[in-house]
Amino acid sequence: MTSPKDNLARRAARLYRDGVASTISDAISQARRLPEVGPGPSPSVEEVRRHLEALDMASEGLADWQQGQRERLEEVEQFLALLEHLLDPLEVRVAGLAARGRIMDGDRVHLRTWTGGDLRALAETLEDAGVGVPEVSSLAVRPGVAGGLPRLGTLLFVGDRVDIVLTVCPTREVALATRNLVTGGDVHLASPRQFRAVLDSLESGHAD
Repeated sequence: MTSPKDNLARRAARLYRDGVASTISDAISQARRLPEVGPGPSPSVEEVRRHLEALDMASEGLADWQQGQRERLEEVEQFLALLEHLLDPLEVRVAGLAARGRIMDGDRVHLRTWTGGDLRALAETLEDAGVGVPEVSSLAVRPGVAGGLPRLGTLLFVGDRVDIVLTVCPTREVALATRNLVTGGDVHLASPRQFRAVLDSLESGHAD
């Protein structure tokens, strides 16, 4: 029997997939207001994402979905390889669900970087390498997680299957800290080597 929480997650996934809600959090809020949804705890964003993945697999077929997943991870890996080629010194980490290889079509993949240089220099280096002109912005961060800074600079690159957001950290320690820069909670990080291991496991058929 489906639990109320799982039912809510499934309905939120459909609202998001159909474009009714712009974010998963908004989809959860909208699903909560549906008359057929009863009281109970709300699902997490990750629980809704699992239903989204199931919807994608059912729509595309398992083989096509797995191929798309590989292509999304390969796009991120190629970007990581470019950073490693262009920048020295460099610390870079893939953050969030993407660090576990969980990337859906159209996702924004968050990378933390520390290069010893500033935001503008990094943007110019990547633009000169042919990546494209990034959208320069900033991210409000939780007090205490970024060496006292209230905001960190970001660069948004629009890719073929995913968008990549580089958050430029002021120190190596901030880039490597396993804390969510916005909420202060725990977050999973993957180094380029660890991310490639996830990609290798997917290609060999042993992904989670």
